[in-house]
Amino acid sequence: MDLLFPADATAARAAYIEQLGLIPPEKVGDETLLRQYQAGQAYESFEGTWDKLPDSTIPMLITNGSLDRITPPGNASIITHRAKHAKRVMFPDAGHAMLVQDAGRFVSLVTRFTKASGVE
Repeated sequence: MDLLFPADATAARAAYIEQLGLIPPEKVGDETLLRQYQAGQAYESFEGTWDKLPDSTIPMLITNGSLDRITPPGNASIITHRAKHAKRVMFPDAGHAMLVQDAGRFVSLVTRFTKASGVE
């Protein structure tokens, strides 16, 4: 939890933990786990997305918490610079779970972005 939320985001952390408890447990077989692992490995080694960012015409919304310790906030700037149709929005005083920590703002932002982009 320390990687997802800043130390002072106790209410968001507690709400997140409470919501996790509402998710019914899922039974996943060994084959599914193996395929998920293989997909993760393939994703981590694929660099084609980075190469194609300058050519993309797809509207992109890049969000990041300013205190994110998992995905450095500077990465959002790098991606936004590389992708011509990208809009970057930073969430001040938020960590990796900024979409939970500031859910109202995040939902509003995504709703406005999708409507403006015609992606609804």
